[in-house]
Amino acid sequence: MTRKKIHIYNSTTVQMHHAAGLCSQQVEKFVDYLHNFDPELNPHEVILLAAAVFNELPGAFKNDPEMLSTLKAASYRLKRNLKRNATNSN
Repeated sequence: MTRKKIHIYNSTTVQMHHAAGLCSQQVEKFVDYLHNFDPELNPHEVILLAAAVFNELPGAFKNDPEMLSTLKAASYRLKRNLKRNATNSN
């Protein structure tokens, strides 16, 4: 199965706009967390730090079986809940 690249900001579906909005809110919370971690950083530096952390996440998941297991469990729960919601709405 070939994966398609996900274009968050070019999507026209309601579901993608909703998902992108939720993701944006979580990124904001993470940026706030990082700023509390190092309050001396100015706003653009905190965002650059967040980008650096996001860049390192795939390797962190790959190298930490517990983190990878947590990610897989979250993915499973999301798919299960989406299927349940789709079944209930029909």
